[in-house]
Amino acid sequence: MKLHSLQVDDGRVTYVQELAEGSRLVLLAKGIRSERTGVHATVSVGLGETILAWSNFNVERDEARASLSRSAYAHITGPLAEVLDKEQLKHSLDLFCLQLWPAVVEAYSPTLEEGDPDSPPATFLVDGLVVEGGGSIIFGPPGRGKSYVGMALAVSVDAGLSAIWKVRQTPTLFINLERSGQSVRRRLAGVNRALGLEPKRPLAMLNARGRSLLDVEAALTRFVREHSIALLFLDSISRAGLGDLLEARTAVSIVDLLNRICPSWVALAHSPRADATHVFGSVHFEAGEDVGIKLSSQAVGDNLGVALVVTKSNDFAAPPPSLLALEFGEYGLVAIRTARHAEFPELEAGKPASTVEVLREYLLNVGMATPKDVAEATGFNRSNVSHTLANNPVFVIARKQGSQVYYGVRADDHVP
Repeated sequence: MKLHSLQVDDGRVTYVQELAEGSRLVLLAKGIRSERTGVHATVSVGLGETILAWSNFNVERDEARASLSRSAYAHITGPLAEVLDKEQLKHSLDLFCLQLWPAVVEAYSPTLEEGDPDSPPATFLVDGLVVEGGGSIIFGPPGRGKSYVGMALAVSVDAGLSAIWKVRQTPTLFINLERSGQSVRRRLAGVNRALGLEPKRPLAMLNARGRSLLDVEAALTRFVREHSIALLFLDSISRAGLGDLLEARTAVSIVDLLNRICPSWVALAHSPRADATHVFGSVHFEAGEDVGIKLSSQAVGDNLGVALVVTKSNDFAAPPPSLLALEFGEYGLVAIRTARHAEFPELEAGKPASTVEVLREYLLNVGMATPKDVAEATGFNRSNVSHTLANNPVFVIARKQGSQVYYGVRADDHVP
C-alpha cells in the first residue's frame, strides 16, 4: 500500500485521511533530515486541527513509531474508535514514515528548465537596495548609524513611503536581537517622526535580545505566513547566535535560515576592525547576499551624514552612492533627508571618519558608556579610547559609578 496524497511544502510533509463523522486523520512531519543514524523528523498525529501526540525521532525505528501511535490513539474515543482502530493508525503512520524521505527527495529533484528570454528584470522593494526575493546586507563599523538606517528602510517599505527611497509598499517585520525593547521603541518613535509619520505608528517587530535567530525561527516563520510579511529586517547578523562568524558553515547557516523565514530580507552586519570594505566573517556572507551595501558616516554638529554604496548587485547595475543626513535633537532622531552638497565633505571625498567622529557617533547612539564598552563596540584600542574621551572637549563625564567612569557627548559640541 502507498499513501498517494502526501503533500510537500517548504520542507513539511502532510498526509490527510478522511474518516467518518466528518473528521480527518492528519499526519505531519517537519524538520526532516538524513543523519548518520537514519532519517529524523518531528512527526505529529492529529484529528483535524487537534494534535493528539507528537515526537522528534528516527522515523526508521519501529519502536518509536509504535510509541507515537499508542500515545495518539489513547486520545481517540467515541465513534471514531470504531472507524480507526490501533492497527490502522499504526499502519498509516508506518507508511507515512516510510515515504517521508522519498517524498522530500522527489520534491527537490532536478528538472529540465528552459531559459526565459521574456523574464522581466529584477524588481525592487527598495529601488537599487532591496530586491524582491533576495537578500541584502548593510555593513559598516559599529555605532555608525546602521540601525537607524535599517529601521528607516523598514518603516518606509511598511508604510509605502517614498520620501527618502523609492519603495514598493509591503508588510515588513523587524527583528531586534541587539537592544532592549524599550530602546527600540524609542528609536521607532524617532524614525517615524523623522519620516513625517505619527510617532506611535506601529511596525511588526520581534524583540528577542539574548536569543539566537534559530531560537525564534518557528515563531518568525509562523508570523511571516499568518501576516503575509514580504520583507524581513535583522538587527543584526552578529547576534544570530549560530556560531563563529568566521566559519563558512555559520555564514551559510545564517543565510539559509533567513531565506527559509522570508524570501526577501535585509540584515545589518559589522565590518572588521581594520577593514570597513566588507562584512566581518566568512566570505560566504557575501556569496549568499544578492545586494551588498557599505555604510559609512561622518558627524558634523548634531547631524550625522550616512553614505550608502552598493558593493555587490546580482542581476542589476549598481546604483550611484546615496548620501543622507540624520538630524538629532534633545529626544533623539528628528529628521532624515538627502544631504546637501558639501554638508559632509569627508563622505563626499570618500575619506574615513576620524576616531573622534566614530566615538561621538557611538555615544550619541547609546547615551553614555565606559571606555571599555566603547573600545569593544568600535574596535579601537582601549587606551587610545580612554585618552580621547578624557582629553577631547567633545566628550564629558556623564556619570561615575564606583571606579567606573561613563562618558557622553557634550551638548553643544562641534567635532574638530
